[in-house]
Amino acid sequence: MSRSSARGFEPLTVGQIVEKVIAPPMPFHVAAFDGSTAGPEDAPLRLEVTSPDALAYIVTAPGDLGLARAYITGKLIVSGENPGHPYHVFDHLQKLYGQFRKPSASDLVTIARSLKALGAFRLQPAPQQETLPGWKRAMLEGLSRHSKERDKEVVSRHY
Repeated sequence: MSRSSARGFEPLTVGQIVEKVIAPPMPFHVAAFDGSTAGPEDAPLRLEVTSPDALAYIVTAPGDLGLARAYITGKLIVSGENPGHPYHVFDHLQKLYGQFRKPSASDLVTIARSLKALGAFRLQPAPQQETLPGWKRAMLEGLSRHSKERDKEVVSRHY
């Protein structure tokens, strides 16, 4: 079954997107939830993008943060590495920053539309394992330290 729209747009697969933005040779093999793959089959490291959630973490928090979030939530599975010490993978990913290819404007539009079709253009909440910084907690919980309820609770504890 095709995911193409009435206008004839055929979304790229995750593997095709990876190949468009990373110049070879890749130090790992990528397998994605949509059945696509990228990178050498015999690579010592394998990354499995198990769901659109993993892709959403990677796309909306680029760099190590998105990858780490996808990894700690179990939505990005790494093979060929000790699960308790995945730093070798992140070392390879650091080297990849030099291999990123800037897509053309038309490719960028196609990639963006494809990511949307794959369900990756949505903000994921920070994983429970991640401690939010104080400023973000304040924004989420409200900027005011004082409310009638909170003040009443504090006063009742002291008197």
